[in-house]
Amino acid sequence: MHVSRGSTAGSTPHPHFSAPVRSSRLAAAAPPHEVDVAEVRCEPRAMSDYHRHPGGQILYVIAGRMLAAGSEDQFALQAGDVLVTEPGEAHRHGAAEDSGVRLLAMTWGGTEWE
Repeated sequence: MHVSRGSTAGSTPHPHFSAPVRSSRLAAAAPPHEVDVAEVRCEPRAMSDYHRHPGGQILYVIAGRMLAAGSEDQFALQAGDVLVTEPGEAHRHGAAEDSGVRLLAMTWGGTEWE
């Protein structure tokens, strides 16, 4: 058992998001067997580029509204909703036009940006 102290980064431009995001790493992964856990806050209209996670990803919406898209599907999520992406599935996600979003992101195997 161990305790992982979170670290907070300020809202900054991210090369793969359309508006500033802020993240706090809660637990760092030792790929490929452990999960990387982070709290992510996106300002309104902050949308990621398409990307994949070799081991998949689960996003839990803590507050606000999130938009997500895959190759064929689009979703609007709100607090309490969960988005599950399968290993290697191309997707993008971020905040709605008029609402920021706060997420708990659980990622396996890092991120591959398109």
